[in-house]
Amino acid sequence: ADRIRFAIAFRMVFFLPFILAEITAGLIWRFLLDGNYGLVAGILPETFVLADPQLALYAVATVMVWKSFGFHLVLFIAGLQQIDRSLYEAADIDGATNWQKTMRITLPLLGPTVALSGFFIVINSLQAFDIVMAMTSGGPARATSTMVHYLYADALSGFRVGFGSASGVVIFFITLAFALAYQRITRKLDQIHG
Repeated sequence: ADRIRFAIAFRMVFFLPFILAEITAGLIWRFLLDGNYGLVAGILPETFVLADPQLALYAVATVMVWKSFGFHLVLFIAGLQQIDRSLYEAADIDGATNWQKTMRITLPLLGPTVALSGFFIVINSLQAFDIVMAMTSGGPARATSTMVHYLYADALSGFRVGFGSASGVVIFFITLAFALAYQRITRKLDQIHG
């Protein structure tokens, strides 16, 4: 019972950032990374993470990974729980090592989960806007600007609605291409694993 409670608490701690609104996560991290009054300023004076084009990009990417890590963790836990334990028992009887069980049972059967996780990562990356807007507004020097932020900046802030619409269509077709690729990959994985 204690093990189950620990497992639930462990998952919850990693899943909590996913529940946060993206704008909230971005604002929290903007405050923490602010070079004037944030947590980083207290630990490392004269460190302006969000003002450096290279560091700002890593900071935004880190926050996006932090926010979505719990979701992907739950996906992989579900994928691992779906693997039939009798396969491992049969491998033990055949004298398979842990490495062989991982390479020949676990990883191949996690293929659909890896594909789904990768699909979500790509789609969420294409839609990234709130965290970027809250943390850096696409700056410095457009270093953290994403496709959706680019669309927003040109269409709404720059009053270039036609260009923004064209950007939206391009984003749609890129997303559609990834969705079709994901569909083909999952069909092939279904044929392999029957």
